[in-house]
Amino acid sequence: MSATKVLFVDDEKPFVETMTKRLKKREIDVVSASDGLEALSCLEENSGVEVVILDIKMPNMDGMTALKEIKSRFPLVEVIMLTG
Repeated sequence: MSATKVLFVDDEKPFVETMTKRLKKREIDVVSASDGLEALSCLEENSGVEVVILDIKMPNMDGMTALKEIKSRFPLVEVIMLTG
């Protein structure tokens, strides 16, 4: 049985690093991105991502715009929205 694969998207690097460590301790496969554009690239490159944890406020492409693109291109991927 393979581990759940999660894409964590946030522009606050220390927060991403902390959450990545915590999720990996729970045997969750984690990839990360720092904005919506990078998140879309990660989804294209990493098949099997089941869940995206997505911050709302980010540079380049914000979370709401990224959410629309993710649901359009990857409709089966679940998205959890975060805000500070």
